Amino acid sequence: MTTCLETRKSTFNLHDQFEPDQHLFTTVGIIVAHNRYTDGGEFYDISYEYTYSEGNETARRGHPFVGYPIMDHAEGDIVAVNELTTALVKYALMDIDELWNHSGHVHPNTYKLNVLHAITEFWD
Repeated sequence: MTTCLETRKSTFNLHDQFEPDQHLFTTVGIIVAHNRYTDGGEFYDISYEYTYSEGNETARRGHPFVGYPIMDHAEGDIVAVNELTTALVKYALMDIDELWNHSGHVHPNTYKLNVLHAITEFWD
């Protein structure tokens, strides 16, 4: 038996920062369910949904996992809840505009991609 403690959602646009046409982007919807299992273990069940700007359906510019070696995690992951994954989830859900205040000299688009990629490394 699983108990869902909380569900959070966020939607943001990711652009290919090396592509001059900023009209091509991927809209990423992220849904994070914080679940507790009967054995007491807590996990984040993270899922992604993608839509593409007009003309971007085949190119998929800005898709966070295109070209990433762990493409089979593009639909989502389950990760154990701990301090690190809680911080990753916080930044994964953060609005791109807010992320400007936290990403230092790294473009928030790149920062967000790195956070999403890091989550895949901790899949359970």
